[in-house]
Amino acid sequence: KVRGIRNLKSVNDEKRTPAAANEVRKCIGYVMGWLGENHDKLINANPVRDVARIDYKVKGHTPWTQETFQQFMDEYLVGSKERRAMSLLAYTFSRGCDARLLGPQHVTEGRIAFNQQKTDVWVDLPIVDELAAELALVPTDNLAFILTAYGKSFSQKGFSQWFNEKCRDAGLVGFTMHGIRKGVATIAADNGASVHQLMAMFGWMTE
Repeated sequence: KVRGIRNLKSVNDEKRTPAAANEVRKCIGYVMGWLGENHDKLINANPVRDVARIDYKVKGHTPWTQETFQQFMDEYLVGSKERRAMSLLAYTFSRGCDARLLGPQHVTEGRIAFNQQKTDVWVDLPIVDELAAELALVPTDNLAFILTAYGKSFSQKGFSQWFNEKCRDAGLVGFTMHGIRKGVATIAADNGASVHQLMAMFGWMTE
């Protein structure tokens, strides 16, 4: 039989983040609830009821600045996968889930167009010179501009992990892929982009 709540609290305390601890609590609660309903002789109490959910605040991703963007670009050679990844993220204003899949098939007459996975919004943008220079160095026989070491398209999680590791290698600890869109939007607004221009650039549907 389950003896009190000491073991569950110990597991909760060992988790690295509050979110992970809460997830453990929830999963154990499901199991204990099922046991209580179907095998009530095995347990005499649901220990999860006595372990409070951990309250926490989610910190926002650190937005990139022109200085941190330049630091990243200076770290990697022209034509490198790292610079190409950053160029796609920064100059197409795309999320990682979209940038990882962009390829020659999305480019037509100096423009790049794609459907945003998260919002299902179609975005059609001019290719700026900096991005064009990076893409000109990529073979056109692949369906993605950015490939893994095995010649395959990145998974969404794999792309994020790989890119964030490259950020750390460039000395940009605390900066991740998720902060690029926010940083680029801020830079664009500071440089005079209007609300409607920002909406078109980032695929936003509301002001």
